[in-house]
Amino acid sequence: MLRKVTSLRVSCPRLNIRQTFVLLLLPITALLLLSAQYVCNCDQDATATSLRQTPTRVDTIEPIRTDILEEYELIICTLVRDSASTTLPNLRALEVIAKAFKSSYFIIVENDSEDGTDKLLASWVTRREEHVRLISRKMEEEMSQDPSMPAPPLNHDDFPLSALRFHKMAVLRNLYVDVLDTLPQMSKRNTLVAIVDLDLKSIPIDDTLRSLSAILSQGKDMRMDWDLVCANGIVSNCRVQALGSESCQFVRKDNGENGRAYDSLATRLTQDEMDNGFTVGPGMEAPPNHRDRWKAHEAAVGSKLNSRDAPPLRVKSCFGGVAVYRARSLQGKRYSGGDCEHMSVNGKLDNVYIVPDFNVYYD
Repeated sequence: MLRKVTSLRVSCPRLNIRQTFVLLLLPITALLLLSAQYVCNCDQDATATSLRQTPTRVDTIEPIRTDILEEYELIICTLVRDSASTTLPNLRALEVIAKAFKSSYFIIVENDSEDGTDKLLASWVTRREEHVRLISRKMEEEMSQDPSMPAPPLNHDDFPLSALRFHKMAVLRNLYVDVLDTLPQMSKRNTLVAIVDLDLKSIPIDDTLRSLSAILSQGKDMRMDWDLVCANGIVSNCRVQALGSESCQFVRKDNGENGRAYDSLATRLTQDEMDNGFTVGPGMEAPPNHRDRWKAHEAAVGSKLNSRDAPPLRVKSCFGGVAVYRARSLQGKRYSGGDCEHMSVNGKLDNVYIVPDFNVYYD
């Protein structure tokens, strides 16, 4: 074998300097080309990855403490009118939520619907009479005969913030209060009363159970002896020009889009807002600075509730689509008009909170 190698070497032609230089350059050139191709591919891969992977929020999902929920009895009170498209889906969600509790009871107040909501409810209650009380009334005619009914505002556009509207809402809400007053579980320590809007677009079942179990298991930074906890109901219509971008930074859990806290009306952050509300009086028009004050209030509420990571916010009043009271805190209290009807009850409570990541959706 050694002889053959030696003979091969002897038979190889001699190369001049130029040929030797070319032969030496070939592997170096090939190596450089491969390196360039590798760098190019890496850059393309990195670019593609950066395009594919938009920053997404990763939440720590708290467990649903069913053992805690099973210690409580739940009473659900709802007020509804002309909400045929959302009533049954929301009731189905609430039924699933209610099954996680030791016991449940529904009080549903429907009034003056013209879209068939009353008929849907009458059918739904069938086979549920044992744990559902339905009150369906034509209240507009009844209330028109009420001598204590405030006059409408001078301008119809002011009706949403009028004393007339708040008086009507108080009358309707007291219909379920009348039933609450007859229920023996209202005096029990572990009874909760949830006031729920049935015109909500959606009530997420697992998220609601998760929020309630965290609240009841003292998993939130709030007083143990809370009287009322409200959801942070969210809407996508941010109205950035009117309210500012800070009010519209809330990232929705259901679709990842930005939204804002919806229920500024029932939310009062300070005692001054409790004492100096936004009501347009009977037969009156809104004062000159009314619109500016209202926008400033909406913006303040939105900026306080613009993050799911924020701790519970202690307030003077709230609702947000779902308001959960300790039954004992609600005993003996009735709604009245004047300012937003929720304030007439919530203003008598000491420990009221909004939980920013306890969300229901208005759209």
